[in-house]
Amino acid sequence: MGGAWSERATVPGAGNSTRFDATTVPPTVTGTKYYSTGSIYGDWISVAAKAADDSDVFVLVDAHGEGVELFDDWDGIGQRLTGSGTTVFDRSAVAGDAVFRSDERAPHQEIIYQIVLLTSLAGVALSARDEGAAAVRARVRNYPQGLAAAPRDDAIVQEAIGGVAAAAAAARSIVLNAASELDAGLAELERDAVTSPIPQPAASFENSASSGTANQLRAAAVATWEAQLVAADAALRASTELYDALGSSAVERSTGLDRHWRNARTLVSHNPRGYKGRLVGDWYINRADPSPWARQHEAHAPQN
Repeated sequence: MGGAWSERATVPGAGNSTRFDATTVPPTVTGTKYYSTGSIYGDWISVAAKAADDSDVFVLVDAHGEGVELFDDWDGIGQRLTGSGTTVFDRSAVAGDAVFRSDERAPHQEIIYQIVLLTSLAGVALSARDEGAAAVRARVRNYPQGLAAAPRDDAIVQEAIGGVAAAAAAARSIVLNAASELDAGLAELERDAVTSPIPQPAASFENSASSGTANQLRAAAVATWEAQLVAADAALRASTELYDALGSSAVERSTGLDRHWRNARTLVSHNPRGYKGRLVGDWYINRADPSPWARQHEAHAPQN
């Protein structure tokens, strides 16, 4: 399953221009998407579109069907194998009844998406630790001012890898904590589904089937946004400071060590930290709903 939700904006306030047409047989979707993560590998593509009444819907399209063009033109500095390029839909058939209203999205959907990104960030930090340590072990030449003949025995080099390891441990621990909070929220949702199954809008946790579920989902959201702040800094630190333990040969492209920083920087750019920090701060100060969709700024295109 690949995703095709985002579009390139050409003017302020630009919205979703992809259209879902329910009047055709079968229903079709037409539009151009970018950041289509996973679509070139997928059998199906989830497409965000506008219905005739201008409401937001998600539809499923056969990735190999007629009217679907996939371009592997993702030009990011990192995450190069995610297939996040352009997808063009030209009256592409929508699969059966696979049409879902945006306001029927699960309240925890965004948390799950962010935890997927967070686990990738933690993985970057852990890989920086392991590859940095392996590179030190393989080195035989130290700086003239080094504290030992072999880099692996140099206390300054050891300290550098120790800092990378601490950053990786921080990222891993806080991501596991966020996942644990989400598990608790999902358990509450499962109990609610048995006793009082009602639709849950994605925009807020307020309408959850019970106050206990709403509270646990808020806790999971806050823990996830906190993890974004910590894991982002940790992964960027680990992928940068590993070079402090190595010589100039470490910057050669053949080592591939730069991919850790590039991947971390690309992942962090998905979610500017300032906005998640604001949600966390607003929660602790004002107990404001930490759902990122509770209060959206809707930009409007300037009038001529």
